[in-house]
Amino acid sequence: HQVVNHLEGHLQRLPAGDNRSRAILRQMQQDEAQHQTTALHAGGRELPAAVKKLMGLTSRIMTSTAYRI
Repeated sequence: HQVVNHLEGHLQRLPAGDNRSRAILRQMQQDEAQHQTTALHAGGRELPAAVKKLMGLTSRIMTSTAYRI
């Protein structure tokens, strides 16, 4: 779920005419949503809130670092 939301943020920042990147990100969203469904059906569980929060923070750090590089 977090990755799908993260990719949505990237989609929102894309220039309107960048259809190629938009298509790639949408496919990535679909793939990630399918991974979640597969994991839950295989017995996976939702992560604790603290872990989700840490992952979100880590994601923001990685994204801002990549942007600056």
